[in-house]
Amino acid sequence: MFKFSATSKMQQATLSMMVNFMMSKEETARLQQVFAQLDLNKDGHLQYDEVFKGYTEYYSKENAKETVDRIFELVDADHS
Repeated sequence: MFKFSATSKMQQATLSMMVNFMMSKEETARLQQVFAQLDLNKDGHLQYDEVFKGYTEYYSKENAKETVDRIFELVDADHS
């Protein structure tokens, strides 16, 4: 599980604000649609297996694993 600190919450809030200002309403709606499609258990969070399953629809399993591993390395602040 991720351990969130005040710093990561601040980073999250900052990134969220930047996305809201930099993306059009159409882009935001599309991003929300993609998130909803990936969130298979509808808990509002994306687990590794959900993202991996989504990527394997477009890429080989090997490429999907490599890409999803990189994504999770970048977003997992405490590497748990």
